[in-house]
Amino acid sequence: MFQYYRLENEPNTLYPLLEKHVRTEKYMVLAYENLNRRYLDKERFNDAIELTNWRMKQKPSASYYFKYQLGRISLGMNDFSKAAQYFQEGLDEFLEVKSPRKIALLDFYNGLARAHYGMENFDETELYCRDVIDLYGAEKRNRPRWLAWFARKDADEIFRVLEQTQDTGTLAYAHQMLAYVYHQKQDQDGWLEHLKKAAGVNCYDSRYKKLYGTALYNAKRFEEGLNVYKQYLDEFPDDIELVFETSRCYYMMREWDAGIAFIEPYLKINPEDDKLHLGLGALYAGNGQFELARNEYQELLRLESTGAGRLLSTIEEFEKRSNQDC
Repeated sequence: MFQYYRLENEPNTLYPLLEKHVRTEKYMVLAYENLNRRYLDKERFNDAIELTNWRMKQKPSASYYFKYQLGRISLGMNDFSKAAQYFQEGLDEFLEVKSPRKIALLDFYNGLARAHYGMENFDETELYCRDVIDLYGAEKRNRPRWLAWFARKDADEIFRVLEQTQDTGTLAYAHQMLAYVYHQKQDQDGWLEHLKKAAGVNCYDSRYKKLYGTALYNAKRFEEGLNVYKQYLDEFPDDIELVFETSRCYYMMREWDAGIAFIEPYLKINPEDDKLHLGLGALYAGNGQFELARNEYQELLRLESTGAGRLLSTIEEFEKRSNQDC
C-alpha cells in the first residue's frame, strides 16, 4: 500500500491519497508512522509537522501521542523550548488516561529530559531522569544508562557506570556520554577515543560508527573518517546520508577522481536524491570539471533543492577565475 506515499509528493497531495486508499485506522497508523519516519530521516521537518497536525485533527482522542511526535520533531530541529512544551502538554493529557502504560511514560520523561538538557536546564534534566529511574528502578539495566545520561558533566560517575555493567548497549552509551564530557572540555583525543570505544563495544548499532566517523571528519582527520564510513557502508549500503558524508571526505582530501568514481554508482540507483547530486557536483567542481558540476547543480534546481541557485553562481565565479589564471 505504501506505493501511494512517495516522498516526492508534497503533504497536501498525499493526504487525499491516504484518505482514499487507507480504509482502516490500523493501516492509517502504519502509513503515518512510515511517512513521519521517512520525513525525519530526510530532515523534512516542516512536512513532518504538517503531516502530524493533519493526523491530530483526524484523531483528536490521541492528541497526546501526536504532541509527543511534535516534540520529537522539535528536538530534531534543535528547538528545545518548543519540544519541552509539546512533551509537557502531551504528558499532561496522557496522565488523564485511566491506565497509562509505563513504556509511554518513559518516552515522555525521556523527551522532557532531552529537551531540558538542550536548554542547559540541568536540574530539570536530572529530575526527569530520576522519574525514569523511579519508574523502572527494578530493572537494573536501565538505571546505569540514565545515570550516565544526566551525568555528562561528571566523568567520574560515568566511569563508575562503566565498571558496573557488562551490557553492551549501556557500555556504548556510557562511552558516548563520556566522549561528550571530553568534548565540552575541548579534549579532542578523549572525545575521539571514547566515540571509538562506543563504536567497538556495540557493533550492532550503526549510529555509533556514524558518530565516530563524523567526529573524525570534524577533527579534520579525513582519511580515518573515510575508512570508518566505508566500514559502515559495507554493513549498511543503503544509507545515502553516509554516501554523501563519504564523498565529503574525498573532497577534503582532494581525491576528486576517486570520489567521483565512488559516488556515481549510488546516483545511478538514486537519481532523485539531491544530496548525491550535491556531492558529485562539488567533486566535479574541485576537479575543474565545471560543466559537469553545473549539470549536477541544474539537477538540484529541478529537484527544488535549497541553495541550488547560489551554487550555480559560485560555479560561474570559479570558472571565470580559472579562465583568468590560464
